[in-house]
Amino acid sequence: MQQHGAIPALHQLLARLNNIDNYSYEYEMMLAEGVIFSDAQGLAQKFLTSADFDQLGFGTGMRRRL
Repeated sequence: MQQHGAIPALHQLLARLNNIDNYSYEYEMMLAEGVIFSDAQGLAQKFLTSADFDQLGFGTGMRRRL
């Protein structure tokens, strides 16, 4: 993220980290569900409330830090 100044698409990132192909049934099921967040660290802690993550606010906060 710091290299490009943008947050990657989370479903794509999670799929890649778990060796799930973008054209698989597993990936389709991932897209059908929201991402559940927990155990935030660093700057992300400020943008996590319960399991809701303010991705837009986090991206803005990261750009301000750069």
